[in-house]
Amino acid sequence: MKIHKLPQELIDLIAAGEVVERPSSVVKELMENSIDAGSNKVIVKIKDSGNSLIEVSDNGIGMNKEDALLAFVQHATSKINDINDLNSINTLGFRGEALASISSVSEIALIDTRSVNSEGVIVKRINNEIKSEESLKSDNGTTIQIVNLFNKVPARKKFLKSGSVEFKHISQTFLNTSLPFLNIHFELWHNDKIVYKLTSVNNFLDRVFEVWGKNISSNLFEGMYASNTLKVKGFLGSTNIGRRSNDMQYIFVNNRAVSNKTIYSAVVEGYRGFLHKDLKPAYFLFLEIDPELVDVNIHPRKLEVRFNDSSEIFRNIYTLTKKKLEEESRSLFKSNIMDNVNLDSSDIKGTSNDNNFKVTDNYSRLSGRGGVYYSKSKSGSIKDAIDFSRLLIENKDLDSTDNDLNLKNEDINIYDSTNSFLNIRPFQIFNTYIVIEKDNSIIFIDQHAAHEKINFEKLYKSLGRVNTKPLLVPEVIELKQAEKDIVLESID
Repeated sequence: MKIHKLPQELIDLIAAGEVVERPSSVVKELMENSIDAGSNKVIVKIKDSGNSLIEVSDNGIGMNKEDALLAFVQHATSKINDINDLNSINTLGFRGEALASISSVSEIALIDTRSVNSEGVIVKRINNEIKSEESLKSDNGTTIQIVNLFNKVPARKKFLKSGSVEFKHISQTFLNTSLPFLNIHFELWHNDKIVYKLTSVNNFLDRVFEVWGKNISSNLFEGMYASNTLKVKGFLGSTNIGRRSNDMQYIFVNNRAVSNKTIYSAVVEGYRGFLHKDLKPAYFLFLEIDPELVDVNIHPRKLEVRFNDSSEIFRNIYTLTKKKLEEESRSLFKSNIMDNVNLDSSDIKGTSNDNNFKVTDNYSRLSGRGGVYYSKSKSGSIKDAIDFSRLLIENKDLDSTDNDLNLKNEDINIYDSTNSFLNIRPFQIFNTYIVIEKDNSIIFIDQHAAHEKINFEKLYKSLGRVNTKPLLVPEVIELKQAEKDIVLESID
C-alpha cells in the first residue's frame, strides 16, 4: 500500500509550518489573542530575538482550566462555531490553530491564566505531553511563554536570519498589531530593555508621535470617506516625508494589518504627480468594511484579504487620496505665495468696502534682494496681489486708478543689474519644483534634478581626493529601535 496516514506529531509540524514562519509569527498570533480577550494592557517580552523566549502577558478575560487545556488542541477555538461564522469574522484570531502549532515546534509552551470565578492554573506542553498545576495568579488575564522556539525543528531554525533581522521583523509585527488599538497600552521588551511603550491615547497622531516622533506626526493630514458598507480613514503623508522605501505604508482592514495590491495601487495612483517618482508615500489607511464583503481566510497567516468588489475599493481610495492631496497642495501653494511675496503692512491701507490695494507715497522701495511683496491684509485679495505683482514685473507706469496704485516707475527697481533675472524671491511648490520668473516668463526647475547635477559636478571636480567636514551642530536623525540596534551593531 502506497498511501498511509501520517502520525499526529508529523501532522502538527506540517500544520505549524503554515502558521509559524519565524519568531515574529508567534508574536503576532499571541498578541492577537490578547486583544481578542478584551485586554487593555499587553506586554511582550523577547529574549535573543525570540529564539530563547517569547512571552506575552495581558489582563484580559483569561481562561479556566478546561479552556487552557483545550488551547493546545488543534482547531479548538471560542471564536467561531459553524461554517456561517466564517462569513462574518469580527475577531483577529478564529481558526484555533495558533497556540497548538506554536507549542508543537517549541521545547516548552506554558499558559498561566485566571478568569473570573475560577482559580489560577498553569498548563504546560513539554515534548507533546500536557500537564497542569495550580497557579498563584491573583488577577484576571493570561501569560503565555514560548521557550526555545524551533529547537524541535532544526531545519526551520537553520534558515532563520541574524538576530537583528529577526528582531526587526518582531518590531514591525508589534507595530502592525498595536497601531489600530488606541485604547490599549502596549509594551515591547528585548533582553530586559524596553523598546516601545505605547500608552493608551485618544488620537492616532499621538500614537504616531510615540513611535516616529514629531517630524512624521506633524506631516500627516487626515481624510475621510464613508458609505453604507465602507468607511475609510486615511492619514496621508505630505511630500516632505516621502521615503526611499515602503517602510511607512500601513493598511488595516477592520483593524487587521494586511497587504493588499488593490489598495496599494490606488494610493500610488492618487499620489502620482504630487510626489517625486523616486520617493514612496507614507500613509496609514484604516478601512471598516462589512465582514461579509471581505474574506480574511485566504492566507495561512491572515496577511492578505480579498474584497467582494475590488473596483469600488480602488475607486474610493484613489479618490480620497487625490482629493486630499489636491486640497493640501492648494493650501500649501497659497501659503507659499503669502510667505514669499508680502508688503510691509504699514505701507498698505485698505477699506472694508473694496478689495483693492491702496499704496501710499511713503511705500518701501521695492528693490534689492527683498523681492516683490504683496499685502497680507484682509482688504487685499490674492487676485489683487497677483495683478499688483504682474504690474511690477511688466515694469509699467503704475499710475492706475483701477487698482488705486500710485507708484512712480523710476521708484520701482525689480531688475538685477548683473543679469536678466527678476529680483523676485523664488518659491517652491509640491516640495519638488522651484518657480521663478525670467523675461516675463515662468520657469519651473525640478529641484531634485538640479541637485543631482550640482552633486555630480562636485563629485567630478573632487575625483582623486576625499574632503570631509564635521557638522558644527550635529544633525539629529530619528530612528526606530530596531534601526538603532542595526546602526549600533555596525558603528565601526
